This record gives sequence, structure tokens and C-alpha cells, in this order.
Amino acid sequence: MQALLANAVVRQVTVTGPGGTGKTRLALHLAAEVLDAFPDGTYFVELAAVHEAALVPWAIAAALGVTESPGMPLLEGLKRQIAQRRLLLVMDNFEHVLDAASTVGALLAACPRLKVLATSREALRISGEREFPLAPLGLPVLAAPAAAGQGGGPHSGPGQEAPVPETLGLCDSVVLFVERALAVRPDFALTAETAPLVAETCIRLDGLPLAIELAVARLKVLTLPELNRRLAEGPLGLLTGGARDLPARQRTLRAAIAWSYALLDPGEQALHRRLAVFAGGATLESVEAVCNAAGTLPVPPVLPALQIDVLDGLSALVEKSLVQQREYAGGRSRYAMLQTIRDYALEQLEATGEAGALRQRHLEHFLALARARPTAGDAYPAWYARLEEEADNLRAALGWAHAQGGPVGALGLALAGALADYWRHRSRLQEGRRWLTAALESGRAAPPDVRMWALHGAGLLAHLQGDNTAARAWWEEGLTLARAAGDRQAMAWLLNGLAGAARSQGDYAAARAHWGESLALCQEIGIATGCAHALTGLAAVAHRLGELDDAIARYEESLAILRAARLDLDTALVLRDLGAVALARGDLALAQARWEEALNLSLRADYREGAAAALLRLGHLRVLRGQDAAAGRKMIEEGLAMHTAAGNRWEMATGFAFLGAASLAAGDLALARALFERSLALCRELGRQSGTARALAGLGHVALEEGALPHAAASLKEALTIRRASGDRVGLAEALEGLACLAATQGGAADALRLVGAAAGLRDALRARPTPPATERVRRALAAVGQQNGHASELERAGREMSLEEACEAALALPDGAGAADTPGRDGAARRRAGAPNGASQAPASTPGAAAGARGEPVWPAAPHLTPREREVALLLARGHSSREIAAELVVAEKTVATHVDRILGKLGVQRRGQVAAWVAEHVTGPVRQAASA
Repeated sequence: MQALLANAVVRQVTVTGPGGTGKTRLALHLAAEVLDAFPDGTYFVELAAVHEAALVPWAIAAALGVTESPGMPLLEGLKRQIAQRRLLLVMDNFEHVLDAASTVGALLAACPRLKVLATSREALRISGEREFPLAPLGLPVLAAPAAAGQGGGPHSGPGQEAPVPETLGLCDSVVLFVERALAVRPDFALTAETAPLVAETCIRLDGLPLAIELAVARLKVLTLPELNRRLAEGPLGLLTGGARDLPARQRTLRAAIAWSYALLDPGEQALHRRLAVFAGGATLESVEAVCNAAGTLPVPPVLPALQIDVLDGLSALVEKSLVQQREYAGGRSRYAMLQTIRDYALEQLEATGEAGALRQRHLEHFLALARARPTAGDAYPAWYARLEEEADNLRAALGWAHAQGGPVGALGLALAGALADYWRHRSRLQEGRRWLTAALESGRAAPPDVRMWALHGAGLLAHLQGDNTAARAWWEEGLTLARAAGDRQAMAWLLNGLAGAARSQGDYAAARAHWGESLALCQEIGIATGCAHALTGLAAVAHRLGELDDAIARYEESLAILRAARLDLDTALVLRDLGAVALARGDLALAQARWEEALNLSLRADYREGAAAALLRLGHLRVLRGQDAAAGRKMIEEGLAMHTAAGNRWEMATGFAFLGAASLAAGDLALARALFERSLALCRELGRQSGTARALAGLGHVALEEGALPHAAASLKEALTIRRASGDRVGLAEALEGLACLAATQGGAADALRLVGAAAGLRDALRARPTPPATERVRRALAAVGQQNGHASELERAGREMSLEEACEAALALPDGAGAADTPGRDGAARRRAGAPNGASQAPASTPGAAAGARGEPVWPAAPHLTPREREVALLLARGHSSREIAAELVVAEKTVATHVDRILGKLGVQRRGQVAAWVAEHVTGPVRQAASA
């Protein structure tokens, strides 16, 4: 602004903006700053009390001290008086005498050294004018919460994270608030407690300086929480009592806005108050559709036609600073009001009796938008973006419908049902579920076809949150309505939902039956996307049951349908599942390719949940490979944060389990245990059987590493029991391998070998392969006990010949505690159950230690019991390695080595590392030094 006034070419500057933005204060400040540049003076011309444009020359003359000359028009006299003078005229509040703009133009033309600085709510529109739009003060930017986008449901609050006082103190609106608050309350401070309330207040008042000053003045009699609460109820009645030296129109916010409103013509006033029905603004098309511009829309007579062209009216309101125009994606304009101005317009709307008719038309308009689903898959991103742009309007429509109930509530239920897929796509599961729950209550008057689809949407969002009890109840109610109505399309989608709930709870038979019926219905009525969803579900069941070839075939069939329809979101979900099958087959490269494509498609479709799911799995894959595990962990954490933000507890449980596996691989056992426990708690709460088994297996392996064998046995056996009950054969192979590790750690070499054989046989039948960490765990466990000399292959072959039930029984019969070394009686019984050859039955007479010694491996005493990892650490200590060297050798963290050393010292009853070396030398036989580096 100072540069503009200093520019010799610029003769006239107009500061524009809505009432209360501080135009007058800015103009006075600038005039003082440039005082020296105008040796003939700076003069302030107050126009608020001037009611006619013809009187403006007299106001100027009065400010300059110029008197009227007889026989000469005043304007001519002014020109002569200031023709050669270098002065600045500050003309305040020009908006209501705009016809006098020609007077200013004439003076500028006749007086080459004159400059004019005007304040107005719209530009003067004279030649050479430079407009300076004065926006409200900058607002604090509140970080999106962990549940970003979850606010806005019935009875919900703002939902943002508390801002940091230090950062908040740099924001202009907050600076003004604090400055004025200190004048009222000298002890006021911006703290962690006051910062959120100050931020909310500034945002609620749109950063308008006048509004902030009026609000802060109330701190004389109200606490900050009370002030904030009353402002939420309606600011206009509270923001009064401005300074007495201010004009009356600036002593209350309502008066400031009413001043501008009174300057509008009747057509502009009608459009202005009707615009208030929109929350967050509107497009030109929406304004034309809702505000009844043509007077022909089906609304009650109480809403007369506008007596103004909408585009012309919007242009006028923008020029008068009562409406703001913003450009959105695709070059589309939106028109919005500051909230305080909208509050005033809503008061006027209610006073005219037009509000009810307008709100119903608003609801109907946005219901039509929500129902206008694209027919082409690649059009979905634009449709989702359009709904996102109208998020505030959609909430306003839903809130009004919920409050009205009856037939209007039925329209609200239709809107909520139509928005379910949008809420899923935008990861607003909590918000969507709240609205649907409320609408199902207030929309009881809705016809069955509306209610059944809303029930489908409610079930979908509840299922994604992991609440299968609520999901199943809603889907079953919807299916009953659909069957009664004979609506096969609704039946197909509701069956699809029920199948998903059954699958998540481990009832694969019911899931397969529901998806089979859904597929048949979709094929009958020709719904290709419905067929794809049912095929995906059937593939998921086949995957769990170990029918991997069938799973791949069905996934690929679904994928072809979805690719043809260009449905990126659903394609990404199928690719996610195909990646899991590739992982089960041991094809890590294909799994990575599938998940990377899923990530790219999700990002292209702006599907946050899909991107989060892909990030979890890609990060987990890095950890499994042992390549750049830190980067893998970061990817998992990023995906988990996104799922947490959406409230997707199903995938949160997966994320915690993946982080637990990463921590276990890094040797951070305490953190791994805590993460697996969080995953387990979520899965138990959600009734998610596969996730429960995965978390239990993770806890079992952590306990094995810690030497807590009773805990390991309990966790690993429960995991196997869950896998067995659900028929999850891929999971059973993992469970048998885990219990083989337990047997080996307990010293039960024969049992370990048979279980490894049983797992290998099952994997061969499924054409499945273990992950690298699972392979390494089995290798280490067997190396620790030593394969029985001459009988290892027979024992593994015996395990391969066991039935799956026999293998599970043998695994569950393992001892539950420590000190369970192989004994002839136990091994003999196990071998008889497994059908081992008679010659093998005498093998236990040769102890694992003896077998190890025969192969040139260290032989450990039976007690005290050290886990395989603790033995590795003890051997490296015996070689004189430092903690850093041991960490590098075993690829674990130094703090993990320290934990192992502490446990070793405790178990051996010694206090120093050197004593460990002496103990190993005394009690461990065989080539200790060579084995330590083997």
C-alpha cells in the first residue's frame, strides 16, 4: 500500500472489504506513514454522515477549510484551491455515495498533484483507480485430527487438534485477540489451555478485527470458555458495546453488517438472504437451482421469484464485499459469505418466512447431486471431488432433515444412503456412520427402497470399522426388506455385505453361501460390478481355505471386470488381495508389483484407505525381506496413521501386527509384545478370527525369544486352534511351524521335526511357501536342538504322512512349560500317533546334545535353559565380542543385545560378561568358538 501511494503514476487507491475488516484504521495508518510525502497536507473526509452524493463536494471543502465563492460552483472552487497543491485526501466510507465517484474523478483530472485514498465496501470504478481488497486477518490453521474428516456428524464438535501456542501466536487474528485481551485482563496468556479456544474464536469470527475487538471486550464479564460457547450460539447478539468514539454503525457487528445490507436494492437483498441457506458457499448452478431464480420451481408460494438475474446479483454482492468469489478445480467459481455476514443474512431469511421452503429445496438439490453417480468408472474421482467441495452443504442438508423428521427426514435418509460410498472413499467412516444412524431414526417415514439402501450403507461403514455385530444387524434388516420387495439388486449387495461379515468372523461356509447367492443374482440381472465384488469375496474365502489356484482365478476374473469398468478404487482392493496370495505362494516380487499398482491406483483415485492398505503391505514386505527395514517400518507407520485417522479399526489391527513383526525382527521384544497385544485386543473386540490368530502367533514368537515358554505355548496353541476351527489351511501351516519352534526350544527334536514335516507337506499341497523370517526361525530352532543323526529325514517324512488333524493334535499335545526335553515316553507316544517307523522309535536314546556333538556343534546342558538366540549371544560373548559387534553380527539393535545379556546373566547366576565366557568354557562342549561364527 505504501508503494502504491508512493508511485507517481498511481493517483487513486481504494481499500475495499466487508464491514469490520479495518479499512478505516488501515487508511489512517497509511496516511500517517506517508505524511512527509505530501507537504501541503493530508486531509480526512468522513462520508458516513453524508447521505447524498451531491453533498460530497461540501464534505471535501469542509475538511480542507475551503469556502464557497459567490457565483462559482463549489467543485470548480475546489479545483482552483488545490490545483497545484501536493496533498492526500483520505475519503472514508464511500460505499453509500458511489454516485459521487465522478466528483473524485474530476478533481484528479484537474489537480495533477492530488492523490485520493478511499475506503469503501466496493470500488469507485473511475479511471486509473487501483483497488486494494482488504481481507480479514489471517486465521490459525488447525491440524487435521487423527480422525480427520470425522467431524460434522450430529452433535459433533469441531474435531481439530489443539494448536501449539508458540505457532498460534504468529497468526494475525490471534495477535489482535491477545493484544486486546491484555488490555481487558492483564493476566491473560496464550497457553495450552487457552490456545484452542482463542483459535476457535478467531475462526468463528472470520478474522474480522471489529468482531474480535467486540468479542474480547466481553472478557470483562465472561470467561474465555463462556465467551466461546456464547459465540457458538450466535455471535451477532453478543458483539455489541464498541468504543463510544466509534460511529454507531461500528459499535456492534450487527450494525456494521446492517449498514451494508441497507445499501442493497430489494433484489440484491433477496438474493443475499437466500444465499445464506448455503453452508460453505455454492456454485452458480446451485444458486440458480435453489434460490428459485426463475420462479418456476416446485416450492410453496411463500418463496416468490427473485426480481434480479442471479449472475448480475452475485456480481453486485461481490463488488459490495458481501460475497466472496473463489475459483475451484476445473475453473468453477464458488460464492460464499463470511460466517458473521451469513449469520445476519440467516436472521433476515427467517424474518421473511422463506427459510423452510429454501431449506427443503436445498435438501432436494443436494440429494439429486448425491444420486447422480457416474456411469463411467473414470468419472468417479471428479464426482467424489464435487461432493467433497459440497461437504458443508451436505452436512447442513442432513442436519436440517434430521431435525425435521417425517417426510423431510425420509429425504434425509435418502441423502445419507446415497453418500455412503462417498464417505467410504473419503475415509470418513465415523462421520458417515453417525449421519446414517441418525437418519435411520429420523427417516422412519421413508419407503422400503430408500431404507434398504441406507441400511446397506450403514452396514458397510460399520463393517469397515470392524463392528460386524451392527453391520450384520443392519444388513439383515435390509435383506428382509429387499426380499419382501423382490429387489434383486439390493438383495445382491446386502448378501455381499453379510458374506463379508461372516468371513471376518471366520465363518467361511456362510460367507461362501452368501457370495454365491449374490453372484447368481448379479449374473441374472447383469450387474457386472456386483459380479466382481462377489467373485472377489469367493476368492478371499478360497484363499483362506488354502485353495490358492481357485482364489487366483476368481481374483483375476474380478480384476478383468473392474479394469474394464475403469473402477480404480475397487481394482486397488483386488490387487491388494492378489498381493497377499502372491506372498502366500512365496512370490515376493509379484506381491510387491501388485501392491505398488494398488498404491498408484489408490493415489490416482484419491482413495486414502486404499493407499493406506497398500503402504502397510509394502512396508511389511520390506521387513520380511530384511531390506531397508527402517524404510519399511516408516511405510507401515504412515499407513497406520491414515487408517487411524479414518477410524478403520480392522486395518489398524493389521498395522499394529505388522509393526510388531518389524519390532520382533529388529530384536525390540518389549515393543513387539506391546504392538502385538494392541493388535490382539482390537481383533478380539472386533471378532476378527484371522487377525486374532496372527497377533497370538506374534506374541508366541516374542515369548520364545524371551524364553517365556509357558506364554509361548499358550499363544501358539490358541493361534493354531483358531486357524483349525475356521479351516484356514495357509494359517495352519504357519501355526505348525510356530509350534515346531516351541518343540525345538523345549528340546523336543523329534516333535519339532515331525511338525516341520507336517507343515512342509501342507505347504506343498497348497503350493504355498513360508516367509523369509518364518523360514529363518525354523532353521534356527532346528539348528539349536540338532537334527537326529540318521533319523531326521524319517521323522520329517513321518510328519508329511500325518493327516492335518493328527498334526494339529500332536502340536496341541506339546508340553505347556519349560524343561520339556525329549523323553522316550513322550516321543514314543507322539511317534505312534504320527505313524513313525519302528526303527525310529529308538532314536530318542540319542539325546539332541549327543547328536549335536556328533555333528561338530556345541552341546549345551539341559539347565539352565537358554533360548536359541540367547545361546548365540552367549557364544559371541565367549569369543570376546562387544555389544556393538554382536548387534552387527545378529542384525539387531544394541539395546536388544543388552536385554539378552541381562537375561543370560540372570539365568547363569553370574554378574559380569567375562563370567559368561568362563561358564561357556566349563559347561558347553564342542567347538564353541567356531560355532559362534557359524
